Amino acid sequence: HQSRDPQTGRRETEPYLQLALVQVTALVQKEQYAEALECIERVGDMDGAAYNDTRGRSLVPFSLRFLHAAVPQYVGKADTAAQRLTSLLARVEKEQAALAQLPSDQPGVDADDVTRLCVDGGAPATRAMTVIELQQRSEHRRRRITRAMAVLALERGDVELGLYYLRQLADSATT
Repeated sequence: HQSRDPQTGRRETEPYLQLALVQVTALVQKEQYAEALECIERVGDMDGAAYNDTRGRSLVPFSLRFLHAAVPQYVGKADTAAQRLTSLLARVEKEQAALAQLPSDQPGVDADDVTRLCVDGGAPATRAMTVIELQQRSEHRRRRITRAMAVLALERGDVELGLYYLRQLADSATT
């Protein structure tokens, strides 16, 4: 259940999203994937305005987005998982491209125009992070998604696609 601010009537988004992440993580750890997926689906449209701060930045934690993408494969919805993982990967790659345009010696990136680049735009605003730190975090996210896509492809019997993703992981580890 989503709590609402008594003054504005708006959802108290951050605590709700944090609670949802904890609930989904606990359900996944207990291998209760159907219940985890139900909990994720109750969150609704993670890209909607309801989950943006006053500056239009997403408040949805990356881990919740990742679980939203990955969990469907464990309840027989491999196509949904593949679509969501592909979409999340595209989002992270867009973030990486935007971050690559910034000078790496920039001291902090809590400016609105930079934090909007990030998959969970509110995170850099809470603590100043260097561009290099953001690039490293973004690369870690890309690798996490690519690893999940490799596992999904191999579980579906698509060895060629699975090997493609595994080669991407190996190539990125050596560069």
